[in-house]
Amino acid sequence: MRKPEEADHAEGIRCAQLCFKINHTMPMTEEYNRLVSELFMGNIGEGSRIMPPLTVVRGNRVKIGRNVVVMNNSLFMAAGGITITVVGGNPAKVIKRI
Repeated sequence: MRKPEEADHAEGIRCAQLCFKINHTMPMTEEYNRLVSELFMGNIGEGSRIMPPLTVVRGNRVKIGRNVVVMNNSLFMAAGGITITVVGGNPAKVIKRI
């Protein structure tokens, strides 16, 4: 069985504590936005919103692009890294081809 490295353990504690604070802070306030930015280490694009509650494992490996909305009850398991640039709902419509 793999033993977690000290840095992984510290990141897990950091994320757990920040998620607790975020999930108990009034959404869309300066304090809330500061905590979310700290959780994702500033890797959130302009105009993006993260709705609580959320659970994040290894927030230092998550990158969120511009104008992304992440809805309630999201779970980020980011051991291998997560990059979100577009989230499409249903019905989704292509507005620009890449």
